[in-house]
Amino acid sequence: MTRLRLACLTPMFGLSLLACSSRSGDATEPSEPASGGSAASSGAAGSAGASASGGVAAGGLSNAGGASGFAGALTGGASGAGTGGAAIAGASGAVAGGASGSGGVSGSGAGASGAAGESGAAGANGGVGGSGAGASGTAGVSGSGSGGVSGNGGASGAAGMAGASGKGSGGASGSAGTSGSGGGGTAGSAGSSSCYSGATTTLANTDYVSRKWARWPVPTPPSMNLPNPMKYTDLGNGTVQDDLTGLVWQQTIDSTTRTWADAIANCQGLTLDGGGWTLPTRIELTSIVDDALPSGARMNATYFKFAAKAGWTWASTPWVVDSRKVVDPPLAWFINLSAGDSNNSLDETMASAYNRCVRVPASQVLPSTHYAVASGEVTDNYTCLVWQQSGSGTTANMSWDQAVSYCSSLALNGHSWRLPSLNELASVVDDVPSGNVSPAADHAAFPGLASNAWYWTSTPYTAATDKWSLNFEDGFTKHQATSVLGNALCVR
Repeated sequence: MTRLRLACLTPMFGLSLLACSSRSGDATEPSEPASGGSAASSGAAGSAGASASGGVAAGGLSNAGGASGFAGALTGGASGAGTGGAAIAGASGAVAGGASGSGGVSGSGAGASGAAGESGAAGANGGVGGSGAGASGTAGVSGSGSGGVSGNGGASGAAGMAGASGKGSGGASGSAGTSGSGGGGTAGSAGSSSCYSGATTTLANTDYVSRKWARWPVPTPPSMNLPNPMKYTDLGNGTVQDDLTGLVWQQTIDSTTRTWADAIANCQGLTLDGGGWTLPTRIELTSIVDDALPSGARMNATYFKFAAKAGWTWASTPWVVDSRKVVDPPLAWFINLSAGDSNNSLDETMASAYNRCVRVPASQVLPSTHYAVASGEVTDNYTCLVWQQSGSGTTANMSWDQAVSYCSSLALNGHSWRLPSLNELASVVDDVPSGNVSPAADHAAFPGLASNAWYWTSTPYTAATDKWSLNFEDGFTKHQATSVLGNALCVR
């Protein structure tokens, strides 16, 4: 397999990768400038509390749930469910009277500042409205009170984006914020998947190997109207929380291009918001890339800023072959954020790429089985995506239109199927395989994938005639004309 050598390029982003590539699938996009702008502030948030949990680790970084209930982030304010510690009760809606929040002369519920729901003022004995505490005195939606002096956590207070199975309980010692919103924690953990109810295990997030899989609902471009559209919260302190993955990102990156090793060190030494940063893996960095954007940086410009411009950006994932033989120079993964393509062919020793740091939970409680295979289908218990196991075959014989039609007409097990987005297909890639490098996927789960062929995705490119595709030789991506023949791997 012929590898791309970027040592012959200067670290200027206007040059095309193709200038040094002899591999047919390599990226060819020049960098494009992306304007910055001021970060959108989310306002003050209440503290998370010492014991507010949503999975295993404490905090609000990724308090269980999300659209699928797997790894939703703890969000306050806009999500309408403030839970930071001993917050107002969520689903139960009870504002406690009595000793901790007696009505007093003013008849207000739950302490001096905790007004009851709109169903009525508290009586002399601290009861809420005419019907007492319970369903008629909801806090949040209809109640305006903050938590009172001590705030009653409530056993079923919903945690931010919590889904059907991602309920987060209020901690006994956390104080409610002034607006009832839960604060962003520093190391929250993701909860269990809503599509899985079996045995679980706790997995540590220590390095690029342990973080090679998407362990959350795969974010998709909002313009594509697919499940799990990208959603972020500006935490107001120079960081951005991904409300689907629970990952917290450095909002604005500097203008320095670094070597791969220096990029890793830069993130480890970053003191922003108390530190705890790392260089993202290929799949982590992919999760915030919106390849459907028509121009500029392929990221949400409201939340992600550049001191200079969008360009080549390092991932912490090295090319797996580096660990198996001497590769000179050693190569690593990067994403060209001015165009959106990803590749594993950047010379680690060249100071040629930017870096954007991420903060991940120390560990996650996950399904003990990643993939479940049955009846020609592969269920990813981490992302809740269900894949066609065999795909369209190993021969590239489909234009993009034919691939779309192939998936939409697939009647496997009576389900409805579709062509995946680029980020969804990228979640299948195993960029650190223990066996053969190609095809770069779990060989037991996907035995029929072609080892060197382009698989179509539904994600559009700037040019109306192009769509994005991915090659399982290593997992690199590129856009190409829809008339080019490729393969299809369908998803639901």
